[in-house]
Amino acid sequence: MSAQLEPLRRQLAPRPYPARRPDEGGPVVFASGKGGTGTSTLAALLACGVGATGSRVLLVDGNVGPGSLHLYLGVE
Repeated sequence: MSAQLEPLRRQLAPRPYPARRPDEGGPVVFASGKGGTGTSTLAALLACGVGATGSRVLLVDGNVGPGSLHLYLGVE
C-alpha cells in the first residue's frame, strides 16, 4: 500500500511559491469547517478595502451550500 501512496504524496508535497515583488499581492484564503463564523463577511470587507486602493481583486465564494457573497456585494 505504501508504494501506491508514494506518487500521491509527491504530488501533494508542499511547493514553494514563486518569488514576488514587494508590491505584488498573493492569494489569501478564508475557510471554516462550520457555518456562521464570519468568513464570507471578512472576505467581502477585505476585498472591498483592497479594491478601494485601486488593486485588482478576485473574490470566489466556495461555499458548499448556498453562498452569501453575492448578497453582501449586491451582485445577482
